[in-house]
Formats: sequence, C-alpha cells, structure tokens
Amino acid sequence: AQSGMGPGAARPLLLARAQAALAAGRDGRGATQALRASVEALQTWVAEHKGDAVAWSALAQAAQAQGLALRSLRAQAEAQAADGDLVGAIDRLRAAQRQARSGAVAADFIESSIIDSRLRDLTARRRAQIAEARGARGGSGNPGGDAGDDTRAP
Repeated sequence: AQSGMGPGAARPLLLARAQAALAAGRDGRGATQALRASVEALQTWVAEHKGDAVAWSALAQAAQAQGLALRSLRAQAEAQAADGDLVGAIDRLRAAQRQARSGAVAADFIESSIIDSRLRDLTARRRAQIAEARGARGGSGNPGGDAGDDTRAP
C-alpha cells in the first residue's frame, strides 16, 4: 500500500486521518466514508498493536461518531487497559454489557462476545494484581514465618 513508508510512519498517518475524519464529521461535511475507513484501519492497527492506547482512543471516538456504541465502549476499555487502568477498563466493559443487555444499542453479537471475553480476562488480571499486592504486604514472604517473630514460649 504505502511502499515508501516504514512501519513507524503508518501510525501517525493513521491517527491524522482519523482526526481529520472526526473533524469533518463535526463540521457537518458528511465524512461517513472517511469515518468508516478510519474505523476499519484503526481496528486492523489495534489488532496488531494491542498496547497502543492512543490508537484505541482514536478508534473509540471514530466508532462513537459512526454510532457503533459497543465498539466505542470496548475501545475505551482497551485504551484504559493499555494505560494500566484495569479498574477503568472493567468499568467500561461492564457499561457495554449493560447497554447490550438493555437493548439500548443495536444488537452486535460478535462485539458482545468479545466484550464478555475481555471482561473475564481483565477481571482475572485484576484479581491477580490484588492477590499479588496482598502477598507483597503480607510479611516476610516466607510461608513458614520467621522464627524470630514468634512470641510464644517454646
């Protein structure tokens, strides 16, 4: 496609195109095709670069502008997860589940399945973080305890 550009040049161009499509849509210049193309391109990018919070945020905005509420919420969640905010990501995914179940948005069974799966994954990661934090606070790390700390008589 863009033979003269290295992979590092593709991301800024992708993000710039998404911003231009969003701006055109806000200005009432009917950028439906450009938004659709941006959503597709961003979706492809984040599938290959899952930790790119900025691209996930751009996808969230573009999907929202297209009326793709579930995809937008999931992209918001993925952006927060990429930034290390698992609590915020879980919150966004739960909001997406609520919207899908309430019928407030068009049924998208594939997106709903992805949301359910990611929620399970991120919830498990959050539980592991909590368990790890509790373990780190729990003392010497020696499961048998430290004999020098025992105040009972022998």
